[in-house]
Amino acid sequence: MKIKNVLVNWSLYDEELLEPYEWKEDDDLELIDEINLIRVDELCLNDLFNNIVTISMERTSNEFIVANETYAIAIELDHNGHLKYRSVLTYDKRNEIGEIVKTMPAHSLHYTVQDYCENKEYGLTRAERIKKQYLLQKIELLYQYQPRKLLSIYTQLYLIEESDPNRAYKRILKQLKSGYLNFHEYLYKLLYLI
Repeated sequence: MKIKNVLVNWSLYDEELLEPYEWKEDDDLELIDEINLIRVDELCLNDLFNNIVTISMERTSNEFIVANETYAIAIELDHNGHLKYRSVLTYDKRNEIGEIVKTMPAHSLHYTVQDYCENKEYGLTRAERIKKQYLLQKIELLYQYQPRKLLSIYTQLYLIEESDPNRAYKRILKQLKSGYLNFHEYLYKLLYLI
């Protein structure tokens, strides 16, 4: 089945997908006139959403949408079947597709997961994800190359002294792991000044 007039925001195969409310004019937006729709099961949709895959199937186009009744993503493959780009769809298009796939049989896509990625963290804005990535990278660099600065940051965060950079690093990382809280914002301001 083909779907008409689909707006996508292509992200590279290893980049985080952005929800429509985060799209900006300078993103890789494209209006696709017509694209194939394939109904898949939840496991397949999850693998295509979260992981780096290669799809081995006969296809007439390297662009298509995979969906189940609750979610849909657009996929673009290179000529060898390797995942190249993917995009979530606008909310109205997801709802439209959700109704259509109720009447479609599920297909089994033959694919291989090349690399398992960490599941995406839902609920964060684009700015929060960028800041969080910066925090993780900066803490890693401080741990490796400037352990004294890491200990100084630790003291400012927790208001206690720590003499072991390894313990300080692990405690900070543990607190950075999920969400984006006041702790993250405070640490971002501390590290941004360095």
